[in-house]
Amino acid sequence: MFIQFSHPWFLLLGILLAFIWYISRRGHPLLSAARRKIALLLRLLILTFLILALAGIKISLPTKDRTIFFLLDVSESINAQNRKTAQDYIKKSLEKMKEGDEAGIIVFARQAFVESLPQSRLEFSHLLTRVNADYTNIVAALELAVANFPQKGSKKIVLLSDGNQNRKEARVLLDSLTKKGIEVDILPLVSLGQEESLLEALIVPQRVKQGEELKIKVIAQSFQESSATLNLYCNNELLAKEQIKLREGQNVFIFPHILNEGGFYTYKAVLQLYADTIAANNQVSGYTIVEGRPKLLLLTSQPEAISHFIHLLEKEGFQCEIRSVSNAPSSLDELQDYDTCILDNISTFQLSQHQLSLFSRYIKDLGKGLIAVGGVNSFGLGGYQTTVLEEVLPVYAGIQQKLISPTLSLVLVMDKSGSMGSESGQASASSKLSLAKKAALAVVNLLALHERIGVLSFDTEPQWTVPLQPTANKSDIFRQLSSLASGGGTSLFPALEEVFDKLKKEASMARHVIVLSDGLSSQGDFEKIIKEMAQEKITVSTVAIGEDTDLELMQDIAGWGKGKIYYTNNVESLPRIFASEALRISRTLTVTESFVPIVSENSPILSSLDWQNVPPLEGYIITTPKQVSDVQLFSPRKDPLLVTWRYGLGRTAVFTCDLAGDWSKNWREWPQYSQFWERLINWVLPSEEETLFPLITVKEEKGVLIVDAIDQKGEFINFLSLKAHIVKPEDKEEIIFLDQTAPGRYLSSFYADEVGPYIISISDERREESGSSQIAGTIVPYSAEYRELTLNEPLLTQLSSETGGQVLKFEDNPFGKNRITFSDPQDIWPWLVLIASFLLLADIGIRTVSSQIGRLLLKEVSLGLKTSIRFFSLSKAESLEKYTHLIEKRRKRQEEKEISGRASRSVDTDDNESYYRLLGHLARRRQKEDGDK
Repeated sequence: MFIQFSHPWFLLLGILLAFIWYISRRGHPLLSAARRKIALLLRLLILTFLILALAGIKISLPTKDRTIFFLLDVSESINAQNRKTAQDYIKKSLEKMKEGDEAGIIVFARQAFVESLPQSRLEFSHLLTRVNADYTNIVAALELAVANFPQKGSKKIVLLSDGNQNRKEARVLLDSLTKKGIEVDILPLVSLGQEESLLEALIVPQRVKQGEELKIKVIAQSFQESSATLNLYCNNELLAKEQIKLREGQNVFIFPHILNEGGFYTYKAVLQLYADTIAANNQVSGYTIVEGRPKLLLLTSQPEAISHFIHLLEKEGFQCEIRSVSNAPSSLDELQDYDTCILDNISTFQLSQHQLSLFSRYIKDLGKGLIAVGGVNSFGLGGYQTTVLEEVLPVYAGIQQKLISPTLSLVLVMDKSGSMGSESGQASASSKLSLAKKAALAVVNLLALHERIGVLSFDTEPQWTVPLQPTANKSDIFRQLSSLASGGGTSLFPALEEVFDKLKKEASMARHVIVLSDGLSSQGDFEKIIKEMAQEKITVSTVAIGEDTDLELMQDIAGWGKGKIYYTNNVESLPRIFASEALRISRTLTVTESFVPIVSENSPILSSLDWQNVPPLEGYIITTPKQVSDVQLFSPRKDPLLVTWRYGLGRTAVFTCDLAGDWSKNWREWPQYSQFWERLINWVLPSEEETLFPLITVKEEKGVLIVDAIDQKGEFINFLSLKAHIVKPEDKEEIIFLDQTAPGRYLSSFYADEVGPYIISISDERREESGSSQIAGTIVPYSAEYRELTLNEPLLTQLSSETGGQVLKFEDNPFGKNRITFSDPQDIWPWLVLIASFLLLADIGIRTVSSQIGRLLLKEVSLGLKTSIRFFSLSKAESLEKYTHLIEKRRKRQEEKEISGRASRSVDTDDNESYYRLLGHLARRRQKEDGDK
């Protein structure tokens, strides 16, 4: 038994025991010597128990109870056969449990979970718990076992694993396991390495100069000799294909390559072989940045028409790539290869929401540039309103309030059939009808207060959800729209008749109808009624949703009605389509007149050009500059032509004229036209001042970013406030701040627990307004689980030896020998306080109760005990009546003997009165008993 104390300082109160013993020597005049000694003993015990209770005494008792936790590794590095063998071992071991044994099971890989809590009769046939198997976390399994061990008995862990940990270091728990007396037995499981070949790394310089030869090093690991094919890709294009011989151990292959154009390049190596067990570790990737000419991406819907513009930029030293909108980048990893992106007359309806969101991160986080060029499909006419693209640009796609708008009567004819109530299929899971309501609300907000709007919904019959009225009544319109619900069939023709009857009575200068439907309509003479509407100068546009709509009919209606046809599978774009169509009709967003642009007096980009002899432009798109933007060029109407601003780490610009249309045809002959674009593009390009030199390493799901800051003279730059914006796989983001650890050196770390590319933009917080940043990147090719495929004997041996465990074999019984151990310390102070309370009562009794009465009570108690013993010993042999008579006779003789003994002894004066009362009581009882007989 072991004794511990929670508050050992209270043991100093033990000096009070000597004080109690000292004062007791003076005695008590009314107590006999024996009673004084008993009282002293009781008081010493009471005080001792209270002191021990205050000190928080705990005791550990010996026990033979035992608990064993089986920790089963189910990670990918353990093959299926070894997992089954391990489960069979656990099953057979449980059958050998003894009395007092308990067992539990924990399964682990990336995480650890309890399969079964410790119990005395554990039945196990197969695993019920599923675990993410792409990593091995032995620490989590050990910690979970320690947390679920009972307090009593010995504790043992049986670890069934190959020991290839790759999330945390299990050695950090050795001290804790040893202190808690937990043994760790090891049952090694053979991993997959015997038949495996893999690629360990692809090493390529992070930065090279244009035209410089670089060495691409591919490192392969093989556990057996084999033949394979090694393919090397650059930006997803096959660069080299080589038949190789893999020898056992590490193999290194070197590929020389020269890059003649600047940009961001991705290399990928792929190993192909027949004898292999894991496909995930046959591919590795790497990045390099080639310092050369700035690389531009031009997104356009008319590649042939801007060939002259590409030729012009290439003469100015830019490297250009043209892409159609349908081939626009769909990932940040793809987009960040370019220094600046130019959007030529692009409509947002041609891009997905994801592609639009890429531009924000491309500019704000990576410090790249963007130029949006006008045309009949751009800005307000291209649905830029309330999009991410409008957010990053220095202008609003809407129109300035000072412009006078013509009077308009606009009717939205909206399909409310049952199919419109179905989910849109987007992440928001909104119905088509609810998004159509949002589109109608967007139109109401865009129209001027004196313009009129109505909403006519239809299924089998038309119904005015919002009667034609001025948009000034916004609250009433919003309330009326909220009541719109889906249901019924699709009958468009009666709705068009109702709209025509209503609009031909309107006196507005412009009368327009927007028809929205997602299905086939019942028959009607659509051509006749639409052409009659056109004769009355009522225009009709259509919006078709999904593949089930009658697209041919919708195209015909828009053609007969001199409107536009919109077709979309993306229901989320409805608000943008409605807003663009409303702006197109409600006011003229284009200016088509000849004019000479005016340059701003404070324009740092254009001030050196010859603006006295500039040719005229023939048109532009009307936009509204944002408050913090810089208008570099504007029209005689004071509308902005060229607007710039900074957005995050990057810069964006807007040129509201076109590139290949009639509006800019005169400028294409201007001698300084190329200089105009060269200056504008150079302004939005990322800063070329290179003072930050990053180095990235990734190990055990932890990325380390080291940045050396060195100026152009080679001297360290200190006291910077560096931060890094990290774009992780699956578009996850993290911002970290770097600490200075040495002259010119800054360091921080980040989580790299996902497989894929990590793009890092580093900037100085104090200089963010300059747009200066440094881009770096790394790739986590695959989990370390697929790389470490041999038995980690050093770790497993250390875990067993330092905790007093052993290395088991499959025929060994973990429930064999058991040792006597001590339970965890238990608090006993409540019992000591309880005993002290009873002893206090005894102490009070010793000091206050008469000695004669006390002796009599003791005699009575003694007699009762003897009677009970005799009763249980003789009750089986004799009748109860005979035995009761015998007991009565023995009691009487005992009483008479006691009375006669007391009479012959002299008694103390203090006890005379009590003694004679007792004699009188006994005499009266004798008389009564004789009379009864």
